[in-house]
Amino acid sequence: MPEQIVNQGFLYANGCNFTVTSTTTGSMSAGQVRDSTNVFDIVVPAGLTINGAVNGLGGLDTGALTANTVYAVYIMASSSGPFPGGFFPVSCMLSANFTQPGYIANYDIFRRVDVVVTNSSNNFINLIQSGNTNTRTYFYDDVLSNLQIFTGGGSTSPVDINLTGLVPPTATSVYLDAVFTPNVVGNKLNMYAKGSPGASNPPIQYYGLVAGHPQADRFNMNIGTGNKVTYFTTSASDALVLNVNGFVESI
Repeated sequence: MPEQIVNQGFLYANGCNFTVTSTTTGSMSAGQVRDSTNVFDIVVPAGLTINGAVNGLGGLDTGALTANTVYAVYIMASSSGPFPGGFFPVSCMLSANFTQPGYIANYDIFRRVDVVVTNSSNNFINLIQSGNTNTRTYFYDDVLSNLQIFTGGGSTSPVDINLTGLVPPTATSVYLDAVFTPNVVGNKLNMYAKGSPGASNPPIQYYGLVAGHPQADRFNMNIGTGNKVTYFTTSASDALVLNVNGFVESI
């Protein structure tokens, strides 16, 4: 007999975009994804919703929403039946765990497809998502007070900035809005991914044009070890404010 040829599975994702609809709710668009083990295909119907104020399927896996937290959005399905979701309808769920969601009886296959973020009042922050594959880009659509990740004086020694709270641990790069105030014309803001060799020649070098005058810029940069970026300035008398504008991640 001729040898049977079986194609290797492809860990794909199509559709399944999450949209915030209120302070604690959101909806999922239709789509189809490969499960996290790259064995099962999960067909996601239109109309799935999540309410972060409840626990279990269609809600948060456990506990209550907490402030300034990034949550994973999972598609949940069952391998029981003739196809995934055959006996147990496909659903979705939030979790603070980016490895796997909390256990739900009979729902043994899943795939993380999106993220949702809370502000200081435990409410969802609006995110605009683009990308129909495994790489997805998010931009915040919210007031700046909810997006500020750092504010402080300059430092001639490297200072790490932790992005946790606005950027998921799965993100590969971040869009930052920087407001740099040089103490002297020509002073410089330097930034690089923590743990990268960029310390000697930072990929982000931003020169001050007018002493004491705030100047703004937006840029995308890689994220380093521990979900952190690093900065230093020419003078300790310089000042810096950083807001997170968005991020790119792989699901």
